[in-house]
Amino acid sequence: MSARPSKVFISDLHGQGEMFDALLEQRFGLLEAVLCEHVSKNPKAPIAALRHYLLNETLASLDSSDHFIHLTAMMEVLLSFKHDRRFWPVGVEVFASCSWFLNIIDEYAITGKLDEQRREAIALLDDQDRDQLCRYIAKAVKSLISYRLHVVGDIYDRGPGAAHILDLLEVLPAVNVQWGNHDVLWMGAASGSLACIATVVRLCLKYGDTSTLTEDYGISLEGLSEFSQSCYSNSNTRCFATEENNSALLPWDKMHKAIAIIQFKLEEQIIERNPNFAMADRAVLQHIDFFQGTFSSNGLIAELVDTDFPTIDKDSTSALTEAEWLVIEALKQQFIGSERLQKHVNFLFANGSLLASDDQFTLFHGCCPVDDGLEPAAFTVNNRALKGRALFDALELQLRKAYSRRNSLSCQYLSDIAWYLWCGPKSPLFGRQKMTTFERYFIADKAFHQEGKNPYFDARDDEAFIQSIALELSGNRHSVLVNGHVPVKLRRGEPPKRANGKLYCIDGGFAQAYRNTTGAAGMVMLEHGSNIYLFKVAESNNQVCFQQLELTRSNAVGEVK
Repeated sequence: MSARPSKVFISDLHGQGEMFDALLEQRFGLLEAVLCEHVSKNPKAPIAALRHYLLNETLASLDSSDHFIHLTAMMEVLLSFKHDRRFWPVGVEVFASCSWFLNIIDEYAITGKLDEQRREAIALLDDQDRDQLCRYIAKAVKSLISYRLHVVGDIYDRGPGAAHILDLLEVLPAVNVQWGNHDVLWMGAASGSLACIATVVRLCLKYGDTSTLTEDYGISLEGLSEFSQSCYSNSNTRCFATEENNSALLPWDKMHKAIAIIQFKLEEQIIERNPNFAMADRAVLQHIDFFQGTFSSNGLIAELVDTDFPTIDKDSTSALTEAEWLVIEALKQQFIGSERLQKHVNFLFANGSLLASDDQFTLFHGCCPVDDGLEPAAFTVNNRALKGRALFDALELQLRKAYSRRNSLSCQYLSDIAWYLWCGPKSPLFGRQKMTTFERYFIADKAFHQEGKNPYFDARDDEAFIQSIALELSGNRHSVLVNGHVPVKLRRGEPPKRANGKLYCIDGGFAQAYRNTTGAAGMVMLEHGSNIYLFKVAESNNQVCFQQLELTRSNAVGEVK
């Protein structure tokens, strides 16, 4: 087996901390790949026993002869790593309590067989000792599996474990993150963007995940609570019920509505000071007829299910009240001052990017924005119309500048870019025409909820188009694109592999909210040895298992930079 580290690709973890723990324990499916390759070369191998020791699967009762066969089979799996320079150091550490066994491993590694003396030494062991040796071997195999982990976006939101996941990522030896729109939203909030802060708080309330804010990052919502009870005490908040409503400690629904209105006002301010964003239609409060209780969009009019807006000035809809300013400014100081949040965001900047490529793969979370003619779409950054790779690079630079100047008052435009990446129509992380947050809260007619999508997504099966994007973004038309962002409907037969293997979408639905859509508990893609594996992740009897969807020969070899 090659000592070159394998590559692991996952996306859209969305705060699923317990799932990440299980993936890490099973080396993201690499143990499954090791077994696949071993059994293909050794068809008579006791696969049930190997799966028992390496993957913790249940094994039926055995007699003594089975234990001998299982031990030698586990030794063969271990010896597939013998060319790895870490083989003997790991062996010395793992077998410290039974160093005599290293002599047997040594002989087996050199000759490929056990002499009579060593076979007798193993035969003299009782079943419990052989079982323990198998477990030591499993530990050694897990230690010897080396990989570089590529997280193709969206660690944050929907689940409560984002901070836990980032704690684990920080200590892994080789990690690369391509930021998703949810990640950039938190990074913008940590940079001091008021609109990003309001959106983060709203999403935490919506998803019932305030523990990430309050427990993990020490950000108090007491100020928002007091404000909402004061200004929204008699307000209609039926549309803002949250999963936190089981607790009577805080007025969650009122807090949810209060921060949503603050968010819409702050977004309107961004749109007004950045006309190049071309998002005037998303200054949603300007489209309300407060006397008729209606909302207009693209010539269509809909009734609002809630017309109670106690803090909106109908003549200046983007103006925050003094109390709202106090709430959002206090939250900003907490976001900037949260040591753990800043530590995690520092890690994302140090180990991530919007785009990464090598001579085989090009990684980005959402899409390469294109126009109706499938040509890269231009967006103006600092008075320059940019597209394709240049746009990715310029947007990333603005994010980095915003974070480096988070304590300055002169970075408003820079932090506005973080918000645009979250929801802008030409954002490579969003990939839709608009984000209809307001409409989903206030309008029952689902026709107003439609967001549209960039033409990139409908062209993903066009091999020539995908190769043109690969050439634009990486300089190599044969580079394989790897995206997340859009849950793959596996249960309906939708393929994650597109354009004859030139693109993989690997969002398999780690988040609970998407599992009914995908029919899976996630997806993992591996480059291991000379193969590319695609696994559907499933949960069975409280254990994670990997079901192979695809096996393809790998071509070029390269390290993602």
